[in-house]
Amino acid sequence: MSSESITEEDEPSSYDKESSWVLIGQREFGKGANVEVDELTGEVVGLSFKFSRVAEHLSGPFPVSLGSLSCLQVLDLRKCADISSLPESIGSLSQLQRLDLRRCEGLTTLPSSIGNLKELRYLDLCDCINITHLPDTIGELTNLNQLFIGGSGISTGNKVLRYLPDSLCKLTNLYELDLSKCKELQALPEKIGNLSSLTELQMRECKCVTKLPDSIGNLSSLHELSLSKCVALKKLPDSIGELSSLDELNLVKCKSLEGLPTSIGNLKGLVYLTLRGCKSLEKIPDRIDNLHSLKKLDLSECKKLTTLPDSIGRLVSLRSFSVAKCPHLQSMPSSTFWLKSITVGWPENED
Repeated sequence: MSSESITEEDEPSSYDKESSWVLIGQREFGKGANVEVDELTGEVVGLSFKFSRVAEHLSGPFPVSLGSLSCLQVLDLRKCADISSLPESIGSLSQLQRLDLRRCEGLTTLPSSIGNLKELRYLDLCDCINITHLPDTIGELTNLNQLFIGGSGISTGNKVLRYLPDSLCKLTNLYELDLSKCKELQALPEKIGNLSSLTELQMRECKCVTKLPDSIGNLSSLHELSLSKCVALKKLPDSIGELSSLDELNLVKCKSLEGLPTSIGNLKGLVYLTLRGCKSLEKIPDRIDNLHSLKKLDLSECKKLTTLPDSIGRLVSLRSFSVAKCPHLQSMPSSTFWLKSITVGWPENED
């Protein structure tokens, strides 16, 4: 493979100083694009603006000629904030494996032909803040492994995407789904449990989600579930106890969460349970002692928590345990004094 950067000095066959695009041969690319070419065939296999200073100046619809890059495997358009749309011809990129559209703020949706990308493994829509909906054809990406939607880091996230297509549940090879900061997302599709390969589900700051579908218990491969700052989430379904592979459950600042289902005691492989800042949480199920693998339990800032079950002292693997800033917690169960190698944060005096 060889790489090259397209500049004005490359003497393209057609060049318009008023345009954001440059034509080399019969293909248009953005000025400053990094192009990776297969040395044997001469075909373009990678097109990226990752390190380009001009990405922010590219504007308007992406050229239809994109579809002529029949051997393209990687298309990286991150930070091309003013690209308004992708052409339907993108569906002709039969070998495309990676599509990075992070911070393409001008996009409102994807072309329906996206479903033709049968080799696509990675799709990143993080910080595409104006994506209002996804096409139903996204469910035809049968080899997709990673899908990122919403926001990351300190970004504002997506405030216009309200629903995900039901077809998303056909992505049986998907192992990572990140919906963090989809702040107007109302719910997960009812058949989300069909994602049989899913190992990681991130839903940080999905502020309008009030409940999870019962089918979530069918995610038998799920290792990590993050629901931090899902401030409208009131309860977890009983089926949560069927997540036999789950080892991390993050419920930080789920301010409306009032309790945990007793079925949580079925999560024999759970290692980390974080409930910090669950201000409406009033009690912990007695069956918590069944969490034989639990190493970390964070109940700090659970301001309505008044008691802890005596069974908590039977968490034989527990190494880190915090109940700091739980003003209404009067005392610790006597059983906890038998626990070894743990750190207990004692409640502060707060009103």
